[in-house]
Amino acid sequence: MKNVLLAVLGRSPQIITETLYFLTQVKKERIDGIQVITTRAGYQEFVENLTANGKGYFYQFCEAYGLNAIDFGLKKPTLLKDSRGNALMDIRTNEENGLAANQIIEAIRNLTADKDTRLFCSMAGGRKTMGVYASFAMQFYGREFDRLYHVLVWPPELEGAKDFYFPSPKKGEFTYHRGSDEIKVSADEIRIDLAEIPFIRLRGIIGEKINLNLPFAQLVHLAQAVINEHQWPKMILIPQEKQVILQFANRKETMIKLKPREIAVLAYLMELDKPLFVNDFDTERISEIYEKYFAQREYGFGKVSDHLRKIKNEIIRELISRIRSAMRKELKTYYGIEKYADQYLPQTISRKDPRYFIPIPMDRRSVKE
Repeated sequence: MKNVLLAVLGRSPQIITETLYFLTQVKKERIDGIQVITTRAGYQEFVENLTANGKGYFYQFCEAYGLNAIDFGLKKPTLLKDSRGNALMDIRTNEENGLAANQIIEAIRNLTADKDTRLFCSMAGGRKTMGVYASFAMQFYGREFDRLYHVLVWPPELEGAKDFYFPSPKKGEFTYHRGSDEIKVSADEIRIDLAEIPFIRLRGIIGEKINLNLPFAQLVHLAQAVINEHQWPKMILIPQEKQVILQFANRKETMIKLKPREIAVLAYLMELDKPLFVNDFDTERISEIYEKYFAQREYGFGKVSDHLRKIKNEIIRELISRIRSAMRKELKTYYGIEKYADQYLPQTISRKDPRYFIPIPMDRRSVKE
């Protein structure tokens, strides 16, 4: 299996040699290919400082540690382009960010499509958005053996030093330059760390449901929809037991006890496939539900059933409020934070649009006879 290092790069080509130092000298990894994604400004830094016609810091690193530069397979950087195909000098506008996202996503998608390639992705260089897009891409496409890294330099004064590219194997004191400042540091004090960034691998969850070869914004939108499907619990109403159960994806269940009239109203809400104003509620249907489940069990059911047929809007709202209170009480215990509990309760669209509905999708609601 080939090990490929992919780096998003801005005006600090040092991250290439710093990352290579840690992977090859500390972790003892073999690197078979290096791919760089950058802008025109980053490309200029790459050419002038990292390669410099075979004399740049990349080749100096290889020579210092007895490595063959050819073995790394360092490729010419991939330039991010605008909508007309011209190389971007920098990433500053929303449009440029969107274009950069799609191109970074595509590069990582292509690399992870090769089963014989293991990807080491560095998010340390370039604009912060470039690193963010690289990490998002790893979430969508990264496999179990792929890794995401951020490089750290010690002492901190060396960060931004234009002539520090890797720790020298030689002992002694070295002088580096950061702007107009000179930084004198002993070789024993210099340390490179590569922080491995854990990330959630979504490929297996969303790959079966959506096309992964989509633009970044569309991919995020559809992936969120898939994740939401996994988050919705099942709402199971058991009228005879006077309870409703919310069954979550992790197989935990929350049981809420309700009174018969509340059961009838909730069962009616569960039948609705769209939000409805209270004055449009079918009170005859609510009464039928009540009679179906409680005619043989509730004392005075006839009187209650007749009352449900003539029910007023305020009473319906009061019954829904009681349902919400009972559910919130149990869900608050389950979640620990009330705001997360509310997303499963009967609710209105907004204060200005008081139509009631149950957020849980229809196919996840059922009534157990």
